[in-house]
Amino acid sequence: MAKKVAFGFDIDECLTLETGQNPILRHYMSNITKKYPHITDVSGYWKLCNDSNFKIAWMQQFARDAPEIFPGLDNKVLREIFAPQIPLAPGVETWFDRMKEYCKELGLEVGFHAISASAIPLIEGLPFAHHFDSIYAGEFHEENGVICRVKNTVGPHDKVRRLKHIAKGLDKDIYDDLTVDQYDVEYHRFLIFGDGLSDRDMFRYFHEDGAHVTAVFDPINPKAYVRAKKRLTDHVNVIVPRDYQEGSRLEKETKRFLEGIANRECDMDHDLVHRMILGQLRSSSVEVTVRKHYESCEYCQERRETKIFVN
Repeated sequence: MAKKVAFGFDIDECLTLETGQNPILRHYMSNITKKYPHITDVSGYWKLCNDSNFKIAWMQQFARDAPEIFPGLDNKVLREIFAPQIPLAPGVETWFDRMKEYCKELGLEVGFHAISASAIPLIEGLPFAHHFDSIYAGEFHEENGVICRVKNTVGPHDKVRRLKHIAKGLDKDIYDDLTVDQYDVEYHRFLIFGDGLSDRDMFRYFHEDGAHVTAVFDPINPKAYVRAKKRLTDHVNVIVPRDYQEGSRLEKETKRFLEGIANRECDMDHDLVHRMILGQLRSSSVEVTVRKHYESCEYCQERRETKIFVN
C-alpha cells in the first residue's frame, strides 16, 4: 500500500500575493469612503476590521457593511467575479501538478487541503482550487442577493483541529480514539504551508510531531523576512521566499522532505524527540533511549533543523 501524504495550505499571502478581500475593497472603495470618510484606501478598512472584537473580524465587518457598502455581493459574486482577480504567487498554477507527479514517482499517495481564514467562495474561484481534496474556510449566509451574516469562521485553533481531523480521516469522527494504523495520514507525513502568526498554532503543533512545516515570505518585502525569522523560526523546518516555480528553493526543500518520507526507515515517535530536547521526559530510561536514537539518526536530526533562505 502506498504511503499517504497530506499538504495543508493557508491561502492568503501564502499561495496568493495579497489577501483575497483586497480586490473587493478596491472595487467598492468609493462606497467605503462615503460611509467612513476617514478611510481612503484598503489598509484603512483593514484597520477598521482589526479594531473589532470579533473572532475573525473581517467577516463580521463585511456582513455588517454589506447592505450599504457592498450591494449585490453574494457568494456567487465572490467566487466568479472577485476570486479570479486575486494575484497568485509565482508558479502556483503548475505547483500542484508537479507535486502530484513527483509523489507518484516516489510511490506516495497525495492529498491537498486548504485551511484558511478567508471565505470558501474566494478559494473556490481560484484557478487551482480544483486540486483541493477539501476546503475549510469561512462562510457567509446570504439573503436577498447579498451576504448578511457569518455562518462559519476559521481561527488559528480551528486550523489545528481541521488538520487533526484530516489526519484521522474526514470520514471519521474527530473524537474517535484510533490506533496509529487507523489514521488516514500520520502527522509526520504532513507538509504544512503558511505565512504568518495566524498559522503559528498549526505550525507548532505539527512541527512537534514531525511534520514538515514551511513558512513563506514576500521576497520583495525585507520586513516580511525579518518578521518570519523572528516569530516563526522555532516552529518551522524552512523559512523560504514565496516562490513555487519549478526549480525554486521552496520546491527543492519540499521534494527533499517527500523523499525522506518515501525512504524513511526511522520508527521513533517524533513527539518523544521533541520532548527529550525540551527536557520534558520524566522517565530517565526513556530519555536515555530517545537521546541515543536521536544522536545516531540523521532523519530525526533533520526534522529538528530550521533552514532559512533569503533567496
